[in-house]
Amino acid sequence: MTETQTQGAQRQLPEPTIVTKGPILIAGLERLYDCDNAQDIPKLWNEFGPMFGSIPGQVGYHAFGVSNFMFDGGSRFRYLAACEVSDVAKLPDNFTALRIPAQSYAIFPHGGPVGELGALVSAIWDQWVPKTTHKLTYSPSFVEYYTEDFDPKNQVGNMEVWIPIE
Repeated sequence: MTETQTQGAQRQLPEPTIVTKGPILIAGLERLYDCDNAQDIPKLWNEFGPMFGSIPGQVGYHAFGVSNFMFDGGSRFRYLAACEVSDVAKLPDNFTALRIPAQSYAIFPHGGPVGELGALVSAIWDQWVPKTTHKLTYSPSFVEYYTEDFDPKNQVGNMEVWIPIE
C-alpha cells in the first residue's frame, strides 16, 4: 500500500455537502496520464500557472483540475488543469475546452497543502463511495476546485473535491 493510500484509509471524512452546479465551461491544458506518471500532474500546473489570469475569456480567479477516467482498461486517465471561461473563440491552440454539464455533486472540502489532496481523494474512494446511496455519474470522474484564495505559488489554500452524482 502506498503512503497516499495509507493516509486515505486513515483520514476521517465528514459527510459531503450536496450541491448542484453548472453548467461550467472550462479551458486549459490537458494530458494523458497513467499510474506510473500521475506524479507529473504538478508539472502540468507549472505550465498552466503562468497563463492564469491572462487567458482570453477567463471568468474569475478560481481553477479546476478535472480527471476523466479511465482508458485502456482502467490504467490511463485524462487530466485537465483549467479555469472557467466565457467562450472558447480566442483560446490558445494548445488549450482543451470542456463543458461540464449542470449536475449535482458531493463536495468534500480540503484546506491543507495540495500535496495532501491525494489522501482526500483516496479516502473518498475507499470510504465514502462504497457506502454512499448516491449513484455516481462519472461525467467527469471528479473535479478539483481551487478557490480564489488558493495560493498556487505555495500550493496551499481552500480546495474542494467534487464527485458527480445523480
